[in-house]
Amino acid sequence: MSSKCGKCEDTLDRRKSSSVTCSGFCNNSFHANCCGISNDSLPCLKSPGFCWYCAECFKMKNKYELYMKNSFDEKLLKMISGFESMFSDLKQKILATAKDTFSEMSVANKDVSSKALKEKNSYANIVSSKSMIVVKPKNTSQTNAETKSDIVTNVSAAQLNLKVSKVKQIKDGGILISCDGSEGANNFKKVASEKLSAKYDISDVKKYTQK
Repeated sequence: MSSKCGKCEDTLDRRKSSSVTCSGFCNNSFHANCCGISNDSLPCLKSPGFCWYCAECFKMKNKYELYMKNSFDEKLLKMISGFESMFSDLKQKILATAKDTFSEMSVANKDVSSKALKEKNSYANIVSSKSMIVVKPKNTSQTNAETKSDIVTNVSAAQLNLKVSKVKQIKDGGILISCDGSEGANNFKKVASEKLSAKYDISDVKKYTQK
């Protein structure tokens, strides 16, 4: 079987080893010496898996690869731009969510502060409307439970009609006694002073500062 050389157009015999076939678009065969290929290089060019391109196909191949690279780069840039836009939107959403969260926390803190103020005012109202006595142990390491136990053991509020309306624990083991009316408070203070003064300081609430 014979054909023409893709360069010199002279007849060549494909059965001879002195020709080489282009792996590119033209698929033409060439004399090895027409393409500057030495006989020593021919076995390598004809080995399985090896691709040889003529000059024109090699140029076309380079142009195609460059086109594909530029096309890929363009698509990659568009993809990156899309990611940047997506991350920018996500960033804005996160910031907006964080802002809303902090706003809610701020409102909640204001509500807590307002509630605490109301409770404080409520306590102040109770203090102003009630007669109160503070019983504080001289031993500041004593517990509230011990103080309360001593009061219950030594001062019978019910029998003495002291009109105790509220008992509250305070710091350093102290107890705050609220009585209905100054008479009940004075009676409680008198009895408590007689029986508990050795271990406790007993005073009116006006001498007590809430912490």
